[in-house]
Amino acid sequence: MLNFLAKEIVNKISGNALKILIIIIAKIQTADQKIALSLSVLEQAAALSDNAVVAAIRELENRGLISVDRADRRVSKYALPSPVFGAFFGAKTAPDRKTSA
Repeated sequence: MLNFLAKEIVNKISGNALKILIIIIAKIQTADQKIALSLSVLEQAAALSDNAVVAAIRELENRGLISVDRADRRVSKYALPSPVFGAFFGAKTAPDRKTSA
């Protein structure tokens, strides 16, 4: 994962885009490789303004690192394309991250 991150991503995207990508990767917990997040959640997690988050999302989308389903005006679904997902998780499906208490 770190090798892919270092070679393919870090020097090719802005720092803000990297923050947003890491947040999305950290929050993906389902086998469908998607996560629903509001813009405000991303703003808070990345400590960025609304405009900075929107620009970062657009940059990631344009580079093919994420896809965005904007069906709901308040919450968008973010997904990692299979090659990107596989590079981070070493598989085509998300790992089971649920832990028992």
